[in-house]
Amino acid sequence: MAVLLGLFTISWDRFANFSAFGTFNVKLPILAFAAALVLLTADAMLKTRELPGRLPSWFIVSWSLAFATLLPVVWALDQRAVMLQTSTIVLGALMPAIATYLAVRRNDAVDEALTAWIRGGVLAATFGLYQLAAFYNDWPQGIPEQNTGGGFGRISAFNYESGYFGYFMVMTLTAVIARARLRGAKIPVALFAYLLVVLFLANSRATWLVVPVWLALMVFRKPSRSWLVAASRKPSRETIVRAIVPIMTVALVVASVAVAAPEFVGEFVDRLASIFDPNEQSSNSPRLDSLKAARSVFELHPWGVGAGNYYLYAPSYGVPLPGIGASNQVVVNNIWLQALVDGGWLLLVAQAVFALMALRMFFRRAMPVARSLMVGWISVLLVGGLIVSLFFDLKLWTLLALAAVAATSERPPSLGEESPDPRLMVE
Repeated sequence: MAVLLGLFTISWDRFANFSAFGTFNVKLPILAFAAALVLLTADAMLKTRELPGRLPSWFIVSWSLAFATLLPVVWALDQRAVMLQTSTIVLGALMPAIATYLAVRRNDAVDEALTAWIRGGVLAATFGLYQLAAFYNDWPQGIPEQNTGGGFGRISAFNYESGYFGYFMVMTLTAVIARARLRGAKIPVALFAYLLVVLFLANSRATWLVVPVWLALMVFRKPSRSWLVAASRKPSRETIVRAIVPIMTVALVVASVAVAAPEFVGEFVDRLASIFDPNEQSSNSPRLDSLKAARSVFELHPWGVGAGNYYLYAPSYGVPLPGIGASNQVVVNNIWLQALVDGGWLLLVAQAVFALMALRMFFRRAMPVARSLMVGWISVLLVGGLIVSLFFDLKLWTLLALAAVAATSERPPSLGEESPDPRLMVE
């Protein structure tokens, strides 16, 4: 129950939390996952005097590599920032992933876990629609979101900003597909379309870059086959259906908007084109300046400056400090450059090893549920990770834990057996 509460409230970054250590805060889902881990450990110790379960070996090895490079370093100027940032990563990424993996696997509760995530996503999407309507009608928003993009309002719901909300919607759509495949049922089109529409209304260009990659990986989910062999074969009816359904869904949404608000389409196209404009001042230009500054910091400090210490170096390279300039408010907005700045090339290699080991574990075997969840994970990590520093995001690590549980419960294909390829059905 504690894990299900954590999954239901997993997007609550700005709701039901309290501040700690200045600009850091403690969130309700973190407390729920912590309670779950305490209860699991206490229950196991009282019954068997052993720990509650065993984690996958790839998780332990690859995480150990990453965590070792984040330990306080003697050359970090702000040791307190290192400790706070490392503690945030442990409590906000590692601990929830462990609690989710152990509890869901122990109770064989992948379906219940995905359902809790989806219900929380629907709540966030519904509140987000109200938030957007309140912006245009000057109603009280509850959780304020006054930022605009291209002159249009945005949806952040319970998240910090619209980009993170968009990534959460992508992961929620992933959970919808994974649950349908787990049940051997049809994907509920109404729910899928509703979440997809809210995702685009969030008005986050970063999310618009993730969706095409996510759709492509979700539809074409057989990387073990040679592309040349696959291309030489006549596509099956199931393959055609898998390709047409998401395309038609998006086309229907676009057509409806074009008919209802034709002026919106032109503005949308202009905003989409601005993604590739390096001189765009609201986001692109500042981000590029931050990337250049991070690269310069790494060139002078190839072993890293220490987690949470980038705020001490950024102003020297023309990057303004947001807010009060606290250590957790100044990030590179790129997971790979963030790794180079925090822990140097060692942390970069460790993160890459972690991602590759995770992908190898799930993509080498045709397991529909685990593979679906991994599509959401890798799409947000690789595409979103080029725009924001989200490698240690709570939602990503919990989604990875759910994929790991699904992989242990799904039967992989036997040697010489045709890999299962259930159809992507729609209702």
